[in-house]
Amino acid sequence: MQDFEKVPENAVPGGWVNSAVKFQTRTVEGQKVLVKTATNPNPLAARANAFISTPDWKEYTIQCDMMAKRVKDQIGDMGVVANRYSLYLQGDLQQFRLVSWGGLLRIDQTISYPWTDNVWYTLKLTVTQQGDDALVRGKIWLKDQPEPAEWTLEVVDKAPNLNGAAGIYGRVPPGSIEMGAKPADTKPGAEMYFDNLKITPNK
Repeated sequence: MQDFEKVPENAVPGGWVNSAVKFQTRTVEGQKVLVKTATNPNPLAARANAFISTPDWKEYTIQCDMMAKRVKDQIGDMGVVANRYSLYLQGDLQQFRLVSWGGLLRIDQTISYPWTDNVWYTLKLTVTQQGDDALVRGKIWLKDQPEPAEWTLEVVDKAPNLNGAAGIYGRVPPGSIEMGAKPADTKPGAEMYFDNLKITPNK
């Protein structure tokens, strides 16, 4: 389990890809967490997948606790990635989504899911090969509550992604970032926090 306690302040875990600057470890409310930074409204920085493993991984489950902040009445998106499937909470539309191939959605299981800022949620995503198919399942629950037995979202992919890197995802709403201020005076936008990351092989 990665709880970021041993990662230096303002750094990211060693070996993570596409994480520098876009993410950083910071002490927030007395605990060390990984923060999706929110000072650059450029879409290339505001939206990011940080990849943890090599892209040949398969048959694994990823789980992470996460919380979003609200700024200017906006909250962003946050989630986890496995085998090129993404499971995430969408702030502006208040949805919970399981998707693949974000630019041209090939898999899209989306439900309405009212959620709020300053609350820790746990997201869990697993991908299991079943012959020529893949069973992709995701669930969500409040961090302080027991894990539910049922999966929240589930899809059988007939043209599955056979492997892919594990990762986390965050998107900061650009409108939440103060514009026009000098860099030293810029107030951060709607950050997201990640903690207690677990990646386990499927049995």
